[in-house]
Amino acid sequence: MSDNPYAPPVSRIDQPAMTPARMTRPWQVVAAVWLALINEEIVNYGTSFATRLAVWEAIYGTKLFLLVMKIWVCYNLYHGWNWARMILLAYLLACAVIVTSRFDRMMDHSIMGMAGAVAGVVIDVVCLYFLFISPGRHWFRRRAAKDIPPESPETSKPEFQV
Repeated sequence: MSDNPYAPPVSRIDQPAMTPARMTRPWQVVAAVWLALINEEIVNYGTSFATRLAVWEAIYGTKLFLLVMKIWVCYNLYHGWNWARMILLAYLLACAVIVTSRFDRMMDHSIMGMAGAVAGVVIDVVCLYFLFISPGRHWFRRRAAKDIPPESPETSKPEFQV
């Protein structure tokens, strides 16, 4: 006990240091990342049936580049960066436009090419729902550099007293 009358009282039980609680990643974000990565493989598998072999050999480099880019975007999406969500939105919309514009040519080839393309568009719609409409969208409203609990002093608004 201190002889200083202005010192705060000391508790008899030691209190551990308060660590801020980390925000938990919503399952919608995890599901969207996995669906986006699985979708890349489904579309690659479907386009191998929908195109001729000579054309398929010519686009190996492009497919590899797109796969690496999508893995990088999904990694940043998993960590909560909003710009990665916007890039994935543009990428998925561009893929949907390409698939729908070539749908008549896919009908001339095997049914597997068409089924893979249609499944890819459906998976894209589910990913966009998880990232923009469902409760998973709140994961991107925080600072991505560090996890801040929702009720911390850094994120709460000051109350005005009259």
